[in-house]
Amino acid sequence: MTVPKCAQREDRSLRDISEFARWLGEAAFPWWAEHGQASGFGVFVERLDPDGKPDTTVPRRVRNQARQTYAFATAARRGWAATGDLALAGGRHLLTACMDPNRPGRYFRQVDPDGTVRDAGCDLYEQACAILALGALYRLTGERVWR
Repeated sequence: MTVPKCAQREDRSLRDISEFARWLGEAAFPWWAEHGQASGFGVFVERLDPDGKPDTTVPRRVRNQARQTYAFATAARRGWAATGDLALAGGRHLLTACMDPNRPGRYFRQVDPDGTVRDAGCDLYEQACAILALGALYRLTGERVWR
């Protein structure tokens, strides 16, 4: 995947921004939707290996799960890519595997690929990312479950 020239320059015109948005929708989001997740290992992977394959061995930071959910929900809402189902799966993962069942609304720091909580600590950044993701899902669907 190559980055368009407009993303490499400081002087961006309206045409360049439009080109960048097209690249996001036609190349970046579809590519990441295909390569940035690993079925059965949590929704989004933390990183890719040197061959560009999902690294399914490392723990998942909740902030990353939430940021990816937000990005895919926003892309779907803007019509950039057909990523709505992936965003919804990310939201379900946040609510079921990443949130403390004894303290609803409190999100963990990390979960292992098998769903086991690795770090039950609570950081403001994780909370903010989760709220941002859930808000984006609510904007996308209007469903109360995301409120």
